[in-house]
Amino acid sequence: MLTKNTTHTRVMAFGTFDLFHPGHAYYLREAAKLWDELIVIVARDARVLTMKLRSPIHTELTRLDNVVHAFPEAMVLLGDEKDMMEPLRIYAPDIIALWYDQFFPEERVRSVLPNVWVVRIDGFMTDVHKSSLLRQKMEHTPPTMQ
Repeated sequence: MLTKNTTHTRVMAFGTFDLFHPGHAYYLREAAKLWDELIVIVARDARVLTMKLRSPIHTELTRLDNVVHAFPEAMVLLGDEKDMMEPLRIYAPDIIALWYDQFFPEERVRSVLPNVWVVRIDGFMTDVHKSSLLRQKMEHTPPTMQ
């Protein structure tokens, strides 16, 4: 595990953060431990549709708001609508923290930031706290009668 030192100051984490759950909170807490400044990029609705071939349950603004409320000390931003590398160019993080199952085009990242450290954060209770599992559970749970 990477430890704090004077050459690394800014950590960037990325995600959809749909159905914000304890696994997301764990990922961002662990990313924040890598250094004092955490920037969280929340995926745009169009990007989620393109990458996951489905729309998120919550809108990008709701997902952004959930992360802001959970991590008020972090800088939380929506990703760029056209270029996922744009936040890297703007904020030039020293460390990119990826979650255990997250895809990220490392070769493209290195073309923008050749010296960035890429750190993978372990999952947290992934048999329970995973958005796809929560989504399945929602889809198979009959509505309640009131």
